[in-house]
Amino acid sequence: MWIARLVAAGAVVCLAGCGGGGSSSPPAPPQPDFSLSASTSSLTTSIGGTTESVTVTVKSSNGFSGSVSVAITGLPAAAATNPAGPLIVGAGSSQSFTVLTSDATPTGNATVTLTGTSGSLSHMTTVVLTTTPAVSTSQSGTLLYLEAHANGHTARIGADTKWGGAIVEVSLDGINFVNAHDTGREVQPALYDAAAQYGAQCAQYGWDPVLAGDFYDHGSQVSSHSLAAASLYTKTIPVQWCPDQFGGGAGAQGVDFDLGLE
Repeated sequence: MWIARLVAAGAVVCLAGCGGGGSSSPPAPPQPDFSLSASTSSLTTSIGGTTESVTVTVKSSNGFSGSVSVAITGLPAAAATNPAGPLIVGAGSSQSFTVLTSDATPTGNATVTLTGTSGSLSHMTTVVLTTTPAVSTSQSGTLLYLEAHANGHTARIGADTKWGGAIVEVSLDGINFVNAHDTGREVQPALYDAAAQYGAQCAQYGWDPVLAGDFYDHGSQVSSHSLAAASLYTKTIPVQWCPDQFGGGAGAQGVDFDLGLE
């Protein structure tokens, strides 16, 4: 009885471990697929501008030969792509687009998502779009302007070459916060010496070169100036605030500061 049981158990073990249950199937071949990539991970443009081109590429794997529909989402308000999405990109091919912004597009960063779909297959990649204020420069008579526009608001700085390039305007939406009544105001440097006396009369002042001009509103000379795309430049010879003790006066031109040096 004991021997019979051992033989039966051995037979069961042999059936379970000796391949007696049949043969296994070969693994299934990999399915066709694709990958999606963009030529850049970031874009920058100013309000009302157009970005550089982004090239979207579809790479085939495992024999994929279909076309991919690429949807572009996440654009900021009042922005669009050219051409308009979705893009249709074939396997092993590329297509480019740009982003166009308008005056109504807000500044800041936006994550633009590119989602490629072909049947049940879907892949995505992202590009960060940065929109900056629109900055410009201009000249009107003796005034030089640097202006920025963003989010429905306009900020402007104005420098007057008649008064040494001193800042006579810092405004937001047309409201100026600078007192530009005379050469003793504006936004400007004034290099008072330690012995200067401060008061309403010119004679109370000592050595005191001022950017805009002197006590009698004689403006300082701007020797050169220029406007770049996003900046202003002025080079000025300031004059003594009180010219009387340096050979000038109410009826004379401003006295350059270096004429008062010993």
